Formats: sequence, structure tokens, C-alpha cells
Amino acid sequence: MYKLPENIDPAELAQIQGTEGTFLHPIQDADGNWVISDQEWHSAEFQHLKQEYPELAAGFTQIEFKPIIYKFE
Repeated sequence: MYKLPENIDPAELAQIQGTEGTFLHPIQDADGNWVISDQEWHSAEFQHLKQEYPELAAGFTQIEFKPIIYKFE
């Protein structure tokens, strides 16, 4: 997973549409990090964003995803 930089709003990122019509889908992990999946990061559909905004793209860091575990009693 790739952690969003602090200056990127997950709600705004979710409004970005790729070249084939897919929207990005940021999610939050157990540590409160907002991330996008490896599949989204490496998708050909979103590669143009890295070229258009290299400074922003450089702020994404790969991290280990820690899922939120819900316990129902």
C-alpha cells in the first residue's frame, strides 16, 4: 500500500478519475494512515498523474498495511 502525503485530502483524491474511468479509492488502516493499493499505484490508468504531478507523487510512501479488525460481541 502507498500512504498518502499529509497535504493530500483523501476525499479529494477519491474524486480523481483515471484514463479508463476508474476512480481512486483511498482507505484508512488501523494506524489511521490513508493509503491507496499497490494495484492503483501501479495501474497504467493513473500513471499520467505521476508525470503531471511528480512532486506530489514523490510524497507517497510504501508502507505495510495494517487492516482494521472489527470485533463483534
